[in-house]
Amino acid sequence: MSFIDSLGEAIEEIRRPEYTGKNRCDSCTVVNAVIVAVVGLLLYRVRKPLGYLAVAVGTALIYLRGYVVPGTPSFAPDLVRPLPIDFEHDDPEGVGSGSLTGEDDDNPSEFDGEELIEALAASGVIEAGEEELFLNNSFRESWEARIEELRELEPEALADRTAAASPHDVEGEVYGDRILIKGAGRDIWLSHPIAMAETAAVETLSNWDVDAGMRAAAAEPLRTFIELCPACGGEVRETTLRNCCGGPGSTQRRPGQLVLACEDCDTVLFEFSDVAV
Repeated sequence: MSFIDSLGEAIEEIRRPEYTGKNRCDSCTVVNAVIVAVVGLLLYRVRKPLGYLAVAVGTALIYLRGYVVPGTPSFAPDLVRPLPIDFEHDDPEGVGSGSLTGEDDDNPSEFDGEELIEALAASGVIEAGEEELFLNNSFRESWEARIEELRELEPEALADRTAAASPHDVEGEVYGDRILIKGAGRDIWLSHPIAMAETAAVETLSNWDVDAGMRAAAAEPLRTFIELCPACGGEVRETTLRNCCGGPGSTQRRPGQLVLACEDCDTVLFEFSDVAV
């Protein structure tokens, strides 16, 4: 392998497309640029080449990854908010909670919510109580066991299993803490915890009387029943983005957004819409 090929592979390993390009956060970029400049200046006073090197490396990382300092999206918006500059800070496109089928207003599911609930109820996956629906205990145990199995996988292996759970002919790739599912006509971004939850749901549904073409579509509404966090095993509770991270910009633009999130690690596992599924 040539040096150029090796360099290209190294750059692709570093690159974070979910935080760059059209997904780039201006406030995160500005905060990190200031940090890089300050560090570069301090090193420059010690030894000029070190200062130049720090600025060059820092700038390259900001360009390729969106930021240098870990966790920047969680604190940068608060730092720049007092400034007399309007930083538009939206959630990166396609990297919200996400769903295996990539359904949204522009790409609606072929199955409506009522149809999915009826199919899950008919198969015994969900059961009706007096006022609400419950997940079948046997299904929950199998689902949680499969999530634990997926948690132990290397990210690349998880991406492969997630792609296999998709109803389309797709490939899965790993980009940091996100999995990219591509090949279905559009890119679908999933966090690792949601990839685990939905992949495990699809695989578990294969042992129940649920049509194969419906399993991936059913994985998202099934997340409303999740009780244990795929990321750490902590308990999941209903809360708002005001009380947990929820990703870049969420606490700034949608502080009252109702979500299901882990009590221990604040991983957001489901965002409720205004219209119930």
